[in-house]
Amino acid sequence: DAQESRGLGDVYKRQKLHSFRNFSLQEFIKKFAELFEDTDPNEIQADTNFRELYEWSSLTALSVMAMVADEYEILLKGEDIRKAGTVNELYQILKNKR
Repeated sequence: DAQESRGLGDVYKRQKLHSFRNFSLQEFIKKFAELFEDTDPNEIQADTNFRELYEWSSLTALSVMAMVADEYEILLKGEDIRKAGTVNELYQILKNKR
């Protein structure tokens, strides 16, 4: 039973890994925008400098890291966020980590 569950977990993990390869920038932007409570999601685009958003804070950065870990199983570091100036640049960093 435990081994069977682990096997299903591996299938699930492969599906998640596969899904990131096909995950569009627009879908990433949507997930990213969901982390902001007061910012209009339409304000967040590929070329948005996310650090200039009113709501951006170190807590938001941690939320982004947690979302990326949960959705894509990628370890995003503070250094990665500092390297990215825009949402698209952050997305490209994630794609390169795959």
